[in-house]
Amino acid sequence: MNQALAAALAKLAENEEKARSSSAFTQAQRRALDEFIQQTGCIRVYRKGRGWGYEVCNQTLFNRHLQELRPDRDSDLASDLNDRARNIATRRSSKAGQHQHDLYYLLLKASGSGVQWFNDEGVTLELSESTDAYGLGALQVAPSDTWRTDQPLWLIENQALFDSLDWVEPALGGSVAYYAGNLTNNLLRWLESRQRASQVILFPDYDGTGLENYARLKTAIGDQASFWLMPGWKALLARYGNRTIWQDNLVTFETARQRLKWLAPEDRVHELIEELAFWGMMLEQEAIGLISGEFTSGPTTQG
Repeated sequence: MNQALAAALAKLAENEEKARSSSAFTQAQRRALDEFIQQTGCIRVYRKGRGWGYEVCNQTLFNRHLQELRPDRDSDLASDLNDRARNIATRRSSKAGQHQHDLYYLLLKASGSGVQWFNDEGVTLELSESTDAYGLGALQVAPSDTWRTDQPLWLIENQALFDSLDWVEPALGGSVAYYAGNLTNNLLRWLESRQRASQVILFPDYDGTGLENYARLKTAIGDQASFWLMPGWKALLARYGNRTIWQDNLVTFETARQRLKWLAPEDRVHELIEELAFWGMMLEQEAIGLISGEFTSGPTTQG
């Protein structure tokens, strides 16, 4: 309601005559204006041709309400002001309106020695050294940059597996990145802008959200992306699977299932999908901590 009303009042304020035809407003904005008229009386409805319009009839009261909803006008703000600050100034909330971070901060750890990232400017991040010295490394990335590695890039969603990398297959090694739940659009745009690694391996929870993230990753980078099946995943699912979380993600699961049928019909991830559907359970990625012995499984596809 407040957003629709604020947008409608702003449209009236922008017009020199402080009046606009009803067709200039969305249905939600017209409803908000009609309710606002009943509450304040500072706007009136008038006939305009075969239709009608809205006109400010009490400018002082109108300005007071507009100021409450939108402290500043967008046109009065500096053109280089960041989106969230602009939203606070015009809507009193950093999350209102359209906003998008231009940059992404990639948190990385090295699995093994000699892991590097480099770019066309001759700058190198010695990730193995950074991990040994500081616990991790980080890159500020954007689609226009040239950062890349010659080794695999793992994407994991839970911090427990980022804290300790004992689970990473020694034969693969590479960089492990923590993405906290969902792959952001900025990260996907960065990955798809050029080849960033020898392969990009997703290791998420085995549920609808994890599969949906894989579908989004496959859409972005195609065969460069693979989904990691942990050793003994079938036995782990049967013994430790969770029905409650499965049911909460069922709609997302079915959507991802259909997307992946089209995107990657030969991918081994479909074996996992069918097992999840058979048991009606999901499996959290931390279950890998219950495994002992050698790692024998691998990615579902090779990029």
